[in-house]
Amino acid sequence: MIVIDTLRADHLGCYGYPKQTTPNIDKLARDGVVFERCYSTSSWTLPACASLLTGLYAEVHGVEQWQSVLGDHLPFLPDILGREGYYTAGVSSNPFLTSKQGFGRGFDVFDDTTVMAAAEWSFPLVGGKYKAAVLASTGATTTRRAIELLNDRPNDKPFFLLAHYMDCHADYLPPSPFDRKFDPDYTGQITGHVQSRRFKTDLDKRDIEHIISLYDGEIAYVDAQIGRLIDHLAALDLIQNTCILLTADHGEELLEHGNWGHGHTLYEECVRVPLLIHWPKQVPAKGRIAVPASIVDILPTVLALVGIARPAACLGADLGSLMKGKSRQPDRPIIMETSLGGRLWAMISGSQKLILPVPQISETQPAFATDRVLVFDLADNPKEDAKKTITDARQREALRARYCAVVADLAKTTQTLSGRAKNSLESDDEHLGRLRSLGYLGD
Repeated sequence: MIVIDTLRADHLGCYGYPKQTTPNIDKLARDGVVFERCYSTSSWTLPACASLLTGLYAEVHGVEQWQSVLGDHLPFLPDILGREGYYTAGVSSNPFLTSKQGFGRGFDVFDDTTVMAAAEWSFPLVGGKYKAAVLASTGATTTRRAIELLNDRPNDKPFFLLAHYMDCHADYLPPSPFDRKFDPDYTGQITGHVQSRRFKTDLDKRDIEHIISLYDGEIAYVDAQIGRLIDHLAALDLIQNTCILLTADHGEELLEHGNWGHGHTLYEECVRVPLLIHWPKQVPAKGRIAVPASIVDILPTVLALVGIARPAACLGADLGSLMKGKSRQPDRPIIMETSLGGRLWAMISGSQKLILPVPQISETQPAFATDRVLVFDLADNPKEDAKKTITDARQREALRARYCAVVADLAKTTQTLSGRAKNSLESDDEHLGRLRSLGYLGD
């Protein structure tokens, strides 16, 4: 399982991007299955990765705040696989994805320190390993450690390896030659260094183009590192009998709706992520699937592919039948939310999408009809232009009713699991420094 932090789907070649950002990932896509419309459950890392590994929406698992700790009562993919006899190993390069916050459960080896330490060695004067992590090019370290974990695996067990790459997260500082790969002629003063703040929104068009080219350079750098990891799998003669799943925790705003970064909105650029599955021995069918999917589907899909029963509380769908071309999954709503800068929820239903700034909608709440609630038809309005929001009362009412039903179902699942995550970390100086290093708290 390869998770690339802050990677929006539409900047990959296999998703139609014209720049050659991802030749290695594109090769996986050509030989595997591509989900064209996969959505994260949030637009920032902690709740999204919790969903990815539990098969639960954020409203259910409760990992929604900086200090949230993933609860031991929740289903967790490494834990499930470990109990079924798998050797489980992981390398994390994001300061949120640590054993301290509950993500080490079920792993035989979970390395959440090597990449941080390597970043700090590269930038010893920036005031902490977390800030160093967004300045350093850590993909090579992540790949090196992932290869070591592969080499150290026991030969008498199947294995699960999680490799998390951080480089696409701001600051956008790809190493040479990727720093000039997509904009070699730029002579301006703008760099990808944002000093833990977001870029200005009133930049010159040429400067904006350069920032985007640096983001693309980060993607190309990570792609090269993934190529190294895939080559090593091939050298170990594991390609045919290993399921390679590649996805992202969330995307990134590049001024489409007037903002940079992520975590504060639920527009497509922030929540639509890649999902590729490559496993020649078990999933020989190639193709592209347009049915909307969610990262909550990953856990039940992986378990079904390897013949392990899914947890009863899992909310995701098994995508296996779609990959094998045997059936068409019925339309189902897909939920996403964020709690940064005000609570937002969104729902995908077919080609329609609503975004609303409240956690629940009651039968009597008139706020649903206000301009604060956006309803889009992505088939006709893929860029989510607010001036083209759906105003038809019947369509809005149908989405409202479906949304209410989904919220009610999530509440029932939460009760089944004995409540949401309740543990929390103390917000000490180290924890706050970690947040600032990632640009979430500004200065």
